[in-house]
Amino acid sequence: MTKVTYANEINGLSCTFSTDTPLMFPEDIDGCSCGCDAITYRPLNLNGQRFVSSTLTARTLALTVNFGGKENGKYSRKEALKRWEEIQRVFVPGNMGTLTWTNGTESRFIKCRTSETPKPAQLLPYLFRATFSLTADYPMWFDSVENVAELSTGGVTIENLCGLEVPFIAEVSAASDVFVIVRMSDGAGIGLANRINEDFTIDTAACTVTTASGELVNHQLSVNSTFFGILPGINRFNVAGHGTVKLKWHKAYMGIF
Repeated sequence: MTKVTYANEINGLSCTFSTDTPLMFPEDIDGCSCGCDAITYRPLNLNGQRFVSSTLTARTLALTVNFGGKENGKYSRKEALKRWEEIQRVFVPGNMGTLTWTNGTESRFIKCRTSETPKPAQLLPYLFRATFSLTADYPMWFDSVENVAELSTGGVTIENLCGLEVPFIAEVSAASDVFVIVRMSDGAGIGLANRINEDFTIDTAACTVTTASGELVNHQLSVNSTFFGILPGINRFNVAGHGTVKLKWHKAYMGIF
């Protein structure tokens, strides 16, 4: 069983295509292709070039689905076209959403936006096919299972087995001092210049610090702060100036297969 659900984050609508549903099923999904941009330099009097760093580029997902309709127990072209209208309200060009894929055992999701509305092709009088083009600006798939770790003074060790650096969310309770969290392997850290008198959340994927009352307080970050992630392998984090800190993250993947 393969099931794909797309949820529009702007209007709250969603639709699901499942191989268990004869008139609303996925045919194909290209969820694995992704490229990267690299920075290199050419040393004087040496052959070739030298690698400096690379970044993953936005990826395009092609989702091909089939849909049809029934009315009073009979296949109906009118009901198929009505269903197409409902689908278009979910796949609105430019609107951000979440695409979730599952095979019944594993489940992964990716944040993406619809690039354009396709013209459906008629396969049978009551059955149509459409291929949606979706753009994932952050090109990783994430496991639907959330991992959680609580940090205390003296730090915590987290093992990341997925092979990719993953962002995390840090939920921080109010404390009597300024907050600092440091990744000990390279000294990357997020620190506040002043104490925040209420609970706040750090999102290293969105690069935001938000208080419980909804105020964006990125201006409170110290000048040497950098939003970092959980590296592949063993990570050691140290924290200071906090009440309690809860880290939440999802394993990341380059594709679904």
